[in-house]
Amino acid sequence: MATLSGFGQSGESFCGLFGVTDPLPEDRLVDLYGDHGGFVDAWNQATDAAVDAGCLLAEDADLIRQAADRSHVLTGAGG
Repeated sequence: MATLSGFGQSGESFCGLFGVTDPLPEDRLVDLYGDHGGFVDAWNQATDAAVDAGCLLAEDADLIRQAADRSHVLTGAGG
């Protein structure tokens, strides 16, 4: 989990096309989701909304839900 920005990049030419990625600290993730189950619930709600909006196929949504469940976000296993 991270914040992305199109600003703050360093380097020349091609590097200027990329922004920066700043990982969210674990305490911020706890504030947002509480625990891994809260993260998975929020992820699944966003996934369902994307399906309902026609932005994501249901078949793909199933795989995305599995990825959230298998993630290490707020599991104490890192990441």
